[in-house]
Amino acid sequence: MRMRIFTICRYSMIWGLALLCCFNAFAQTLAVKGKVTDEKGQGLPGTSIAVKGTANGTISDLSGNYSIPVNDEAAVLVVSFVGYLTQETSIGNRETIDFQLLPI
Repeated sequence: MRMRIFTICRYSMIWGLALLCCFNAFAQTLAVKGKVTDEKGQGLPGTSIAVKGTANGTISDLSGNYSIPVNDEAAVLVVSFVGYLTQETSIGNRETIDFQLLPI
């Protein structure tokens, strides 16, 4: 009887830890979104937005809007478009980051 209780407790703890690890992994992904505009406030379609040091990147839509998944709040976004100065900014705890690019 004692061995059976021990086995049940052990399996319960293993499943509990497994579930806790899964929830922790899901909580680490943050979706950052925003809009990229030029100096006149017009959306810049096709702007490259990337997480520095990773292969994670996206491009802005026809209105200049973008959304990119980020795994670390300490990550840095790099935004570039032909004919404009490249910008970098740290994400911190922000979920919305807008960029206004200036011509070269």
